[in-house]
Amino acid sequence: MLSARWLQISDAGSYARRILNEEAPEIPTDLVENGSWTQETMSPADLLVDESMVARHDDDPLHQDRRDGFSQAILSGEELPPLIAIGPDRHLVDGYARLRAVRQLEINEVSVIVQSR
Repeated sequence: MLSARWLQISDAGSYARRILNEEAPEIPTDLVENGSWTQETMSPADLLVDESMVARHDDDPLHQDRRDGFSQAILSGEELPPLIAIGPDRHLVDGYARLRAVRQLEINEVSVIVQSR
């Protein structure tokens, strides 16, 4: 069974805040700053995913290239940055291209920086 290699983050909170400030500034600061962050391994099915965004990305050549680049990285054994999910429902807010690559390769475990309140 194929699996992906994931970077282990020593300070999940600092990592999540930095990435979300850079990549998703539209997320309200209080949502990012509240609670603690940990890195966990879970099934992709455990995440709340915006499937309409996945569908739009799957139809966009730029996003197809990003997904395919992550698929190649997985197949080459490269370490990937973990996904980031926020809130008790584990809403995926960073890592859609990595998630789509994992799904494409039928990998059933992902590393996620998750927030708990």
